[in-house]
Amino acid sequence: EMQRSVEQEMHWKRTWMPSTSARAAIQQLHMPKYHDKLVEDMGFGACRKSNPLFEVFVPYTARDYRPIFGLADTTKSSNWMRLKETLAVIL
Repeated sequence: EMQRSVEQEMHWKRTWMPSTSARAAIQQLHMPKYHDKLVEDMGFGACRKSNPLFEVFVPYTARDYRPIFGLADTTKSSNWMRLKETLAVIL
């Protein structure tokens, strides 16, 4: 069952993803779905942002996955980053 599911997913991706040596670099197009499934399989919610608007309009970064690994957001500029993300959504 799992092998069949993987083959179906690979076939689907190959129907719309250009055949190129850089196909793996085009990860923004297909990796969020994979990451969401992986996070759900680990028992966490797929929505990693604190604001529903951010879920829709702000791309994911590694910082969004820190809590899964028990890591706090210790970036000194984390409040500034949140403010910038909010402004980007508003503007």
